[in-house]
Amino acid sequence: ESVFICAVNVFVLITGYFLSCTEKRNLWKAIELVVQVILFSSLRYLLDAALFGGAFRFRGLILAMIPNDYFVTLYIVLYLISPYINMVFDRLTQAQMRKMVFLLFLLFSAYPNFVDIFQIVTRGKCALCQWKTCRLLLLWLVCVIGLIVWNYSAVSSCAWHYCNPLVIISAVCAFLLFKRIQIGSCRIINTLAQGVFSVY
Repeated sequence: ESVFICAVNVFVLITGYFLSCTEKRNLWKAIELVVQVILFSSLRYLLDAALFGGAFRFRGLILAMIPNDYFVTLYIVLYLISPYINMVFDRLTQAQMRKMVFLLFLLFSAYPNFVDIFQIVTRGKCALCQWKTCRLLLLWLVCVIGLIVWNYSAVSSCAWHYCNPLVIISAVCAFLLFKRIQIGSCRIINTLAQGVFSVY
């Protein structure tokens, strides 16, 4: 879990990275995502009732069809408002951007009991982007070890929360490491990538 907890954060970073290049947003993509969630949660409810002896109730099926996953909701909101976030970042100097990222980090990561998850991509203008690959890998490994120690220390139960600073830093490192892999455009990867959110 400590190794892969950053996957959701990496997914948001990848989305932000690609959405920062365009202002176009397709409302149908958001609707398709909601439909996918409805189909999969309904299918799961029906399979549970048919194969695993779960009680089938029509009311339960209707409730299963209502999207109530917080991440899906936040992801769709982030997708739709990202052009406005891009406009803000386009008008900031690097110094202002660093201050804003630091402020957001304090608000949305230092106080995990008061806020939910919200992330930004600094569009490659962060200091970590200039680091060598081995240094990024070492920082990612330090974060993973830190998460393992934190989780088993029983000091706090929020080691694997998405807004934990170590999770965010490991996600940024993983994203930057994968960004440096030169694989070009691959039809198989692009096809499989369309179903990634459904797996979640």
